[in-house]
Amino acid sequence: MSSLEQLQNWYLDNFDGDWEHGSGVSIKTLDNPGWLFEVNASDLHVTVEDRACNLIERSENDWIGVKIENGWFIGACGPRNLEELIHVFLKHVRFC
Repeated sequence: MSSLEQLQNWYLDNFDGDWEHGSGVSIKTLDNPGWLFEVNASDLHVTVEDRACNLIERSENDWIGVKIENGWFIGACGPRNLEELIHVFLKHVRFC
């Protein structure tokens, strides 16, 4: 199963009619170019452990950075690293 399919299943499992209106999952484009991926997991039945910003730069367009703070997973990546970033998010989510 792809990371996108896993994210879709994770979202469906957490959809409760409330969480997704105020928090949910946000995927936006960046201007350098790249992606910004944010999830507020603090209101869910999961835990994400705080993690200082970690940036891996392989090339100008091949990079990924992740920070987890106060229940927020905040990641950014190069234009072709979105699936990798989603995979990192799914690795860090722990179901309670």
